[in-house]
Amino acid sequence: MGVLNRLARGLLALWLLGTAAVPPAGADMRLKDLARVGGWRELELVGYGLVTGLRGTGDKAGTNPSAQSLANLLNRLGLSLSPQELSSENVAAVIVTARASAYARPGSNLDARVSSIGNATSLENGTLLLTPLRGTDGQVYATAQGALASDAEPGAKKSNASRSTTVVVPGGVMLEKALASPAAGSDGKLSVVLNTPDYVTAERAAQALRDAFHTKTRALDAAQIEVEIPRDYLEDPVGFAARAELVSVGADERPRVVLNETTGTVVSGREVKLSAVTISHAGLKIEVGSASPAGGTEGDVPTLVSLLNRVGARPKDVVTIFKMIKRLGALKADLVIM
Repeated sequence: MGVLNRLARGLLALWLLGTAAVPPAGADMRLKDLARVGGWRELELVGYGLVTGLRGTGDKAGTNPSAQSLANLLNRLGLSLSPQELSSENVAAVIVTARASAYARPGSNLDARVSSIGNATSLENGTLLLTPLRGTDGQVYATAQGALASDAEPGAKKSNASRSTTVVVPGGVMLEKALASPAAGSDGKLSVVLNTPDYVTAERAAQALRDAFHTKTRALDAAQIEVEIPRDYLEDPVGFAARAELVSVGADERPRVVLNETTGTVVSGREVKLSAVTISHAGLKIEVGSASPAGGTEGDVPTLVSLLNRVGARPKDVVTIFKMIKRLGALKADLVIM
């Protein structure tokens, strides 16, 4: 129970830290903190590869993907072997993923996420062999290789297979081919795409841009704003985009509660409210707010986290409870599961 209480106290501390970092709804923010000016987006990359040096924690003998891939690799290196002749458990077949900015250039380094697709029990301390990474168009844009680092949260048990079979290669991706980046001012217009679609914020951003540059600006929908580039900036669309990013906008973002499904970490904005609820789960019973015929009183996220702290709720219980409250409609915020 002492360990559980410490975990729950950690959750409360993280909530308090999160409230200090999340601006309240309606706060003035730079447009660049709310949107992607220029409409750029990141490109998802994926590839199939091999991890070696796993000290017996790789795919078990007879696992076709890794055995066949290792045989193919050795054949290309001049050593003729069949998959049936390979019985090493030091190798694992993996899927490698990465995310590249549209403005990344050849030679840029990115982080790679490596996940086992066989029956390996751990990828830690292994080495990813050179792996080509492809975009959605099937073309190779990058390569990945290098030593693997654990992707588990600090303090997590290393024996947990769900964590040790997904690891990262910090800076292990090398971009080999330039991506098709959007022009800053295509057709004399600048596209602005909100990170979180919201009609109120979109209209406020459009008005702020109109006021700042006295140019035709309109919100196309809850996410996209179209700005005509002023005549003075037609020859310098990048400069205009830079100035547009600094325009102050009164954001009206929805409140959020963010949960890490593995650790149970809770991060919330200020004053996220809950309808009055009674929670019974895994032997726990918690009441937040109070209900009455004349209208109940609301609770809030910090109160719930404090109560979970007192009863020693486990991280997985915290996640389950918040999911059920959201499904019930009692959580007055967006719930983001990581």
